[in-house]
Amino acid sequence: MISYIGDEYVMAPASSKTWYHSAFPGGYVDHVNRVVEYAVKQMRLYKEMGGEIDFTEEELVFAALFHDLGKLGDGDQPNYITQTDKWRQDKLSEMYTYNPNLDFMLIPDRSLFILQKFGIPVSQKEWLGIRLHDGVFDKANEAYFFSNVESSRQKTSII
Repeated sequence: MISYIGDEYVMAPASSKTWYHSAFPGGYVDHVNRVVEYAVKQMRLYKEMGGEIDFTEEELVFAALFHDLGKLGDGDQPNYITQTDKWRQDKLSEMYTYNPNLDFMLIPDRSLFILQKFGIPVSQKEWLGIRLHDGVFDKANEAYFFSNVESSRQKTSII
């Protein structure tokens, strides 16, 4: 997969606006490397404080590495393209814009789509880690976090 999308992987930004994180060429790799580093640190601290770790470090690193894979696009076309509107660059700090040729998908859904497109197996905990990485900040995740039925509440601490 990485050899197929290599240039996009190395040069993609992690966001479109400079006031957000890593909106520069290579920003995606910068962002993902920091997420992996801090996810492992946070897991170790959580464990040290008595938290129950019900996933492997390998599962955590996999989810952290690929949580934003959808920001690269669909594996054939990039998600972000250079913003050509000077006003939007100057006034909105928008260096990139979304590729209008891609079908709409949430970033976690596109991340999982790309992994399956390249035949990369994903465990259930990795899937949950990728799909729910934005936590309660993404309204699409509400059903995973807020339930009145105990049997449908999350059973893993990977998220």
